[in-house]
Amino acid sequence: MIYTNNIKNILNINKFNKKTKKYIIKKIYKLKSIKILIINENIYYTYKNLIKILNIKKIKKYNIISFIFNIFKNQNIKKIIYFILINNLNKKIKNIIYINIKKNTKIYFIEQHILIKKNNNIKYKYYINIKKLSYIYYIYLLINKKSSVYNIDYYINLNKKSSLKIININLNIKKIKFKSKFYLNKKSNLNINTISIPNNKNKFIFYNKIIHKFKISKSIYKHNCLINKKSNILINSLIKINKKAKNSISYIIHKNLYTIKKFNIINNPKIKIFNKYNKCKHKITMTNINKNIIFYLLNKGINFNNIKKIISFSFIKNILKYIKIKNLNKLINNIIIKELLKWI
Repeated sequence: MIYTNNIKNILNINKFNKKTKKYIIKKIYKLKSIKILIINENIYYTYKNLIKILNIKKIKKYNIISFIFNIFKNQNIKKIIYFILINNLNKKIKNIIYINIKKNTKIYFIEQHILIKKNNNIKYKYYINIKKLSYIYYIYLLINKKSSVYNIDYYINLNKKSSLKIININLNIKKIKFKSKFYLNKKSNLNINTISIPNNKNKFIFYNKIIHKFKISKSIYKHNCLINKKSNILINSLIKINKKAKNSISYIIHKNLYTIKKFNIINNPKIKIFNKYNKCKHKITMTNINKNIIFYLLNKGINFNNIKKIISFSFIKNILKYIKIKNLNKLINNIIIKELLKWI
């Protein structure tokens, strides 16, 4: 059943109420893009043929919202699809999102989650199917000013000769539990770059599973974690290469930089290989700020707090350099730097 009453076409940011305006980052919002906003049960959009609502239901304490994106084949959508989910309710919310991308399509996504009320518990499930010869570039922003709890599940299927590049930024969240499963078919390509910056007493949990089903598939998973406050972090990564997935390539790289003594982090990368003809690597680094660098920069007249900031920013920029969309790289850099300046 399609609920047309809850769907509105909107272009101007001034039409939103004051609370919502504060949390939308105007500089990113003003980028030339196809905007899709979900504010509680209301959906706003600027491109008519892109979104179809399956159903919207309320069950007990949960708001369950289910919707689908259908991208038609042979589409080269040059504009970025900017997808914003805003919640200002105290209720628990469940969202089920279906993204079905047809053959030979090229798309750029930016997704941002914004919470206005404190102590929200939000659950998202994503089912993404990418057909052959398609290219998807996905930037996922989880930047919140309020304390919040997220449970996010991803199920992504990459068909023959398709490719997916993900940049995931997690900043200042109370608790996040991130589960993802990726299925790679013949000659498919997956590239995941993640930045995690937990604040004081935050809890970050990541479970990533990448399954190579058929031959000549490639996957790279990089996770940079900057630890500056007391926090608990668990990163579990599993790559499984099946018998039929000959000549496949897979890498897992976990980099951790810490600036304090008391914290708890567990990195657990695993690779399961069921044939002989593959190239696989996993790497973990755990580093503090180098004393020689501190000594050198102190002699140059730089304050110790500024040294921490400089090294922290350079550590994060190793991932941010992969954002190659015009104007967007600078904007996201500025957002992260402003947030970090508050508590580094």
